[in-house]
Amino acid sequence: MLKELPQPGEPEAASKFVSLEKALNAVKVHLGELYEDYSIRLTDMKPEYLTA
Repeated sequence: MLKELPQPGEPEAASKFVSLEKALNAVKVHLGELYEDYSIRLTDMKPEYLTA
C-alpha cells in the first residue's frame, strides 16, 4: 500500500494519502502490532503529502 503512493506534490497524492490512512484505520484490528509501525510511518509522511 505504501509503495503505491505517488510522490508528494504529484496529482492526487494528497487524496491517495488520505485514502491510505482511512484503509489503515479500517484494518487496524487485524494488523495488531503492525498497525503502530504503519501509523508512525504515515504520521511522519503526512506533512509531505498534505502540505505539498
